[in-house]
Amino acid sequence: MNVQTVLVVDDEKALCDFVRRNLEVRGYKVLTATNGLEALALFQREKVDLVILDIMMPHLDGLETTCRIRQTSITPIIILTALGEETDKVRAFDYGADDYLTKPFGVGELLGRIKAVLRRAHWSEPSVPEERIVRGEIFVDLTRHEVMVRNRVLDLTPTEFNLLVYLMRNSLPLTHVI
Repeated sequence: MNVQTVLVVDDEKALCDFVRRNLEVRGYKVLTATNGLEALALFQREKVDLVILDIMMPHLDGLETTCRIRQTSITPIIILTALGEETDKVRAFDYGADDYLTKPFGVGELLGRIKAVLRRAHWSEPSVPEERIVRGEIFVDLTRHEVMVRNRVLDLTPTEFNLLVYLMRNSLPLTHVI
């Protein structure tokens, strides 16, 4: 059985310990960091299956950390924060978060959200790694997370990029389109 690794990032040590204990008891390997810079260093060194992080942290906040992870990875990210306003949630999703949970939270809800995002992450894993996809005048470089149309680079959110990749991978050949 493959043990999944979760990176928990929060400057509140008590919360990190609480989440770590609850996940380890359920068979997850847990790494912890107290800020975004530590998290990025761990993320680069370790194979991480899921990131859970707070927004308000010193040195590098959770939104910027999410944005930097999204530049190179589609690893699921759950925001776990005290900020509960709709605008905070929308910003987190725009930066690339997959889910959002406000403090205080129940362990059951956190575990349910973890299972859900990990399940969805496995749906999107390609069976054979591709480096690029070309359909008509659309060129997608998967390694660089770059989309070009008629030699012009498009600025897409991570969600838009992932949706375009999905549609291109599952599209019919152009000769079959009516």
